Amino acid sequence: LYYLMQRHTKAAGSASETGITARLRVSGQQAAKGFLSYFRSPGKLDGADVPVLFEARYPALLFKQGLGAFVQKIFPGLRDNFKREISGQLSHCMNATSAGHRGKKSPWKDIVEVFDELLSVLKANYVPHILASKLFEQLFAIVDVFLFNQLMLKRDCCSFSNGEYAKLGLHEVEKWTVAAGKEWVGNSLHNLAHLRQAVTFLVIHQKAQKTLDEIRKDLCPSLSVQQIYRLSTMYWDDRFNTQSVSHDVLSQLKVLMNSEQSHGSGGQTHHFLLEEDSAIPFSTDDLSSLYDGKHLLDTLDVGLAEALAPQLVGEERDGGDPPSLDYLARPMQSAPSFSPNRGESMVPVSPIKMPEL
Repeated sequence: LYYLMQRHTKAAGSASETGITARLRVSGQQAAKGFLSYFRSPGKLDGADVPVLFEARYPALLFKQGLGAFVQKIFPGLRDNFKREISGQLSHCMNATSAGHRGKKSPWKDIVEVFDELLSVLKANYVPHILASKLFEQLFAIVDVFLFNQLMLKRDCCSFSNGEYAKLGLHEVEKWTVAAGKEWVGNSLHNLAHLRQAVTFLVIHQKAQKTLDEIRKDLCPSLSVQQIYRLSTMYWDDRFNTQSVSHDVLSQLKVLMNSEQSHGSGGQTHHFLLEEDSAIPFSTDDLSSLYDGKHLLDTLDVGLAEALAPQLVGEERDGGDPPSLDYLARPMQSAPSFSPNRGESMVPVSPIKMPEL
């Protein structure tokens, strides 16, 4: 609704003649056909490339402003609800031992189920693809920050076995994103880059033979020097007793860290940790440019589209008379007005005659 108002309203007093003034010049038949053509080709009227604009006065502009505030409020609300729901599972995703003590299924599968349930809710409520993908991209970034910081802070999570366990969990998430489709989840997997590269580092063999250039460019291109050094020193192999990176690589990492600190970045105590970005990943003013009306109506079920124009869509589909707006001119049924005082009679309301187009 906000998107449609953003795209198809103009401020009162605008000089444009493409709005309601122009529409009132056409007959009811032409208006009906134009209305149907809008739903077939959103953003256009009778094949025109320019969206039809309606003059919005103060109440409508105030309503649109409220809708924008609601969009900005509901988005972080969904995000925060998701964080609360998976916080318990996340604490076990990087530790196979603690996950086994829970005596339940894998916490990774629990998280995938939460993702799947959220996707079903978004689809059932006709949330446009672009907003759903923005939401999932931010949720995946939250998972990336939480689990990567666990690796940076807890040495028991940096074992080879836990790396294998996390790798299996990430594979479950990847399968879910493929099944869900890119139109719904966007580039969410890219927002797990830090975690995926750290897990790859934990499970890769022959770390001692890797050069610093190979580690930075091939294995962990998204990680900083501090993060690579932290991961290298925290790693331990509980299965094959293999070693971490060579002493030469560690020496090179120290030199690079000292160089960065000398340039003013050494004031942070935990500069190897990621920070969560809680900002809304879009502006309500940008909604019109994020997607066109076709993406919006493609999300809608056919039943909802018919609910928006039941008379017009139904008559044409059933092969009846050409669609028109005659039903707008039909008088409303008389309805009694409510009187709060006992004993007073109900006064019927006169039918309202709609003006002819």
